[in-house]
Amino acid sequence: MKLVDVTLNIHPQAWAVAHILSGFSLDEKDYQVYANTHAWYNGRERAMVLTVTRRIPKGPKALHIVWGEGRNHDGIFVDTWTAASDGLNPPSIADWPESAYRGRKCFGWGKVGEAATHIQELVEEFTCVIPESRAEKSA
Repeated sequence: MKLVDVTLNIHPQAWAVAHILSGFSLDEKDYQVYANTHAWYNGRERAMVLTVTRRIPKGPKALHIVWGEGRNHDGIFVDTWTAASDGLNPPSIADWPESAYRGRKCFGWGKVGEAATHIQELVEEFTCVIPESRAEKSA
């Protein structure tokens, strides 16, 4: 057994989605937008969470997106919710509202590209900022 697991015991499908998302960036011309990624654990769901914050006077300040392999299937799940504050620490299961589960979107096993595109669209909608990778394609 290795002393340190550099995968953080995160499921490989979650890492695959994260690697795809790492190729995207946001053009923050008019907004102050920040993004942080952390490990997320909920029983068998060894996943990742992306927290996107925006500095705006009204509305939710943070969008939390959790993705990983589902506990009852081998596909990829994506949960999302907004919060009034981004908090000082990464969100945990204690911060996760039941509405996030009810709104869960699932993708089949290996559909990491579809899950990453869905997450990118959620971020774009929340920030109202077009990712540079998409802006270049549409130009």
